Amino acid sequence: MRPALALIFFLFIIAVGAQPYYFLDSSLKEGYSAFYQGKYDLAGKLFFKALKNAQITKDKRVEAESYRLLGEVNRASNNRPAAIKYLDKAEHIFNEIQDDYGVASTKNRKAAAYFEKGDSINYMKFLMSSLKISRDNHFRDIEYNSLTILGAVQFSKARDYPAAVHTLTEAMLIARELNKVEDFPYIYTNIAGLYQAMGQLDSALVYGKMALEIAEARGIRSSINSACSRLASIHAELGQFDSAFKYERRYNLLSDTLNIESRDKQFAELVEKYEDEKNTEALEKQRLTINYILFAAILFLIVLVFMFILFANLRTQRKKLTEANEKMEAQNAVLAENSKLKDRLLSVLSHDLRSPMAALSSSLELMRNGEVNEADSKMIIEELRVKVERTSELLDNLLFWIKNQLNRIDPEIQEIQLSELIGETLVFFSPELQQKALRVQLEVPDDFILHADKEMIRLVIRNLVSNAVKFSKNGGQIRIGATMQGKSSRLFVEDDGVGINSEALKEIFQMKKVYTFGTQKELGMGIGLSLVRDFVHANKGSIEVISEANNGTRVELTFQN
Repeated sequence: MRPALALIFFLFIIAVGAQPYYFLDSSLKEGYSAFYQGKYDLAGKLFFKALKNAQITKDKRVEAESYRLLGEVNRASNNRPAAIKYLDKAEHIFNEIQDDYGVASTKNRKAAAYFEKGDSINYMKFLMSSLKISRDNHFRDIEYNSLTILGAVQFSKARDYPAAVHTLTEAMLIARELNKVEDFPYIYTNIAGLYQAMGQLDSALVYGKMALEIAEARGIRSSINSACSRLASIHAELGQFDSAFKYERRYNLLSDTLNIESRDKQFAELVEKYEDEKNTEALEKQRLTINYILFAAILFLIVLVFMFILFANLRTQRKKLTEANEKMEAQNAVLAENSKLKDRLLSVLSHDLRSPMAALSSSLELMRNGEVNEADSKMIIEELRVKVERTSELLDNLLFWIKNQLNRIDPEIQEIQLSELIGETLVFFSPELQQKALRVQLEVPDDFILHADKEMIRLVIRNLVSNAVKFSKNGGQIRIGATMQGKSSRLFVEDDGVGINSEALKEIFQMKKVYTFGTQKELGMGIGLSLVRDFVHANKGSIEVISEANNGTRVELTFQN
């Protein structure tokens, strides 16, 4: 027989009894019972069930113990890589929850797995670590298990039989102390193997029979099997072949019953099935997670699109409201401007037209009644002619101004021979110039060209010359000039008349005064400078009035060519 065989059974069975944690969960407890009876496939299923429940309830201690026992089942089924993997997980969790008992017991089982694997470095490392932790913390059951492994090492590897007997005897004392009666058969079987190896067959036979007797009494089939194997080997060595055959036959029957190879295969399939279930479960969770994320993303996108549409609608409505408000404000501004226009027209008609019409009516009445002589009649006729011309000029300005205010006339830009246009204006005002003995100094080159609307500029010059004539003293001087400065054309009309005080100068374009009188009480055109300003601006020009009271007035116009 193979003397190491009993040690292998001994190692994985007694270790389970070292842990009280299997009482924490009903599945672990049932699994332990099945494992103890050699029903590894059932034990594995129950341990996996306990593992799932622990992971759901987040019971770390039961989860770690489930991994540890799964490691034991895999080790018993000779699936040592899986055993070490599960034992590693168990040790990690026990360390995480700072459970020294769990760490020591798991290291003990890893030592057994590496021992069976033949990895002397690792099994000694984990064995001595487990033994130290158990002795430091008085974990007698784990110390007991570690001693059984150490005895196996001394027996199988070192061949130090006396040391192995001493170690196993120490383990046996602790087993008695802990009342581990179910473990006695395995210790006795291994001690029997030690005495057999040392040639002390009588002692070996005594321990072998003690092992078988206790195993039969406790109904531990695996212990019965290992004891029969050991007794068959001892009797054969003693030459007692009938007894050897009897124990060998019983051993073979029990081995067939246990069907270790089939059991190992079934459990390996169970492990593979569980791993597949875990992978499938993980994939399903991953799929659900992806679906949740996708659903959340779609929902977020829908909300985002809805908010975008809502925002766009609000922005459109706000834009329409703003446009409506702006349109309303513009209409209100137009209404206000039209109201001002009406007031201005009434003021102009009230003062600038009614006065000359009244004078004309009274003069004609005198002449019709024959109340004036011929000389006075000629003078009155001349005065009436001047008044009619001024009234006509006023009506021209008034019509242009009204048209510009209502329709905002766009200028027709063309080349203007400025000297020619000014000459026509001076001819128009020649009677007034002669009457007041005014001198005109013209400083406009004959080839000076201005790009602007001709009719607008004509009215601008006419109004500026008209104002200069009205407000110049008898015998005064009027200067009209034009120059080029870079890309700008400058035109000025200057007189040495009564000028404008600073207060009136600030309001000159605001139409607060709608009529004035010249040096000889000539009728002023209240809309003249307002019209000049509007037409100059329409032709993209600027206007500046420089004046002081009693020091004359200079009006400068600047146009961009």
